[in-house]
Amino acid sequence: MKLGCDTALFNQLDLYGALQHIAWAGYAGAQLACLANWVRHIELNTKQSYINEVKSTAKKHGLELFAIHADVGGLPGEDRVTSMIKMFDVARKLSIPVVTVRTWGKPDDKEDTKQVYKYIRKLTKEAEGRGVTLAINPHTDGSIYNTEKLIPLLDEIDSPALGVNINPKELYRAGDDPCETILKVRKRIVHVTLRDYPKQTADLVGVPPKSPVRSLRIY
Repeated sequence: MKLGCDTALFNQLDLYGALQHIAWAGYAGAQLACLANWVRHIELNTKQSYINEVKSTAKKHGLELFAIHADVGGLPGEDRVTSMIKMFDVARKLSIPVVTVRTWGKPDDKEDTKQVYKYIRKLTKEAEGRGVTLAINPHTDGSIYNTEKLIPLLDEIDSPALGVNINPKELYRAGDDPCETILKVRKRIVHVTLRDYPKQTADLVGVPPKSPVRSLRIY
């Protein structure tokens, strides 16, 4: 397991500047943020010249690229599914194994939840065909906001290309104990986000040794 940092923390800087600051902080790698119109440190651009530029920038700072933090389809002319498929192509070309997303939709809205399942099923199929893992981040503002909502999704879409991004802050906000969540979904955890979570979960970095989690990111 390696420790990385989300480039979203440096949303006022370009990719070079964000990676430079992450390297200065001593991290092993980075998660590249592509968040609608807020911060785009990675573009939906699969041209080899662009891919080479991103790889070169990371190498220059001595950083690995662990994951992509994606929230696409929020700009004019962008379709959420089409944009995510292109993001998987970018991840594959950059040899980035994980793309993390939070689900949209309204909490406890049956129709929204139905559409989210359809969306995740489609993305998982596309990710699997590209050797990329889609990591779901339960979020209090979306349809999948806690452990109770997450497990049925994992049971229904039983694919090696669908994993979980454990985010203690959001799980606490939903009233869950992150440690209990880990025990319930441990085999599906591929990424962990640590962000100003309560002091009593400081031992959370001790993710079960047999978990396939590849990286932690802090921001």
